[in-house]
Amino acid sequence: HRVLDFSLFRSKVFGIAIAISLVRSFALYGGQFLLPLFLARVQGYTESQIGWMILPGAALIAGIFPFSGRGSDRYGAKPFIVSGLVILLGFFFLMSFVTEGTSFWGIQIPVLVRGVGLGLLVTPLAAIALSSIPNEKAANGSVMLNLAQQLGGSLGIATLGSVIELQSKVYQSEGQAVIAATVHSYRDAFRLGIAVCAIALVLAILMPGRAANEGKIH
Repeated sequence: HRVLDFSLFRSKVFGIAIAISLVRSFALYGGQFLLPLFLARVQGYTESQIGWMILPGAALIAGIFPFSGRGSDRYGAKPFIVSGLVILLGFFFLMSFVTEGTSFWGIQIPVLVRGVGLGLLVTPLAAIALSSIPNEKAANGSVMLNLAQQLGGSLGIATLGSVIELQSKVYQSEGQAVIAATVHSYRDAFRLGIAVCAIALVLAILMPGRAANEGKIH
């Protein structure tokens, strides 16, 4: 049996779910990459302080998982996926205004927003993807979902990291001080996150309301 079964893309729902999964991982790993770097390089937080700042968002993700799973069983996955992407877009929007002097809560609130968005999004996305394909191909679907997540994460880190470095050089060549150029480059990276999440949101809105077998496979 083929591990990568591309015939699964005959399902429109599965194809959209894979695309959204790419974006979700772009935002997840890209955000995990950007946040600590910004806090360390721009605001001077220590590693332990950064860890404590990010922890509440991670706890929110874990806490919301069961709620979003049960809710998607009852009401369908689409409302949770759309809501999660809207909230995730809000995280990138809020972070696109950060400065060197942004307060603790100016960072913490977006971190919590991100946690809520990812908590709402992850479980329903996997559920609707797997419920849109035949039961006997669920293992193949899981492999392709995991591959999409890994690819999206790698793209997120590479792309956003490149934006930071390239834009920082551009701003410095225009005469900005190093710290100002760095701040503006991070804001550009977060704006790219807004655009990527917006694309995923459009895809989610176009997704059929329920997959044929939704609720049967989790």
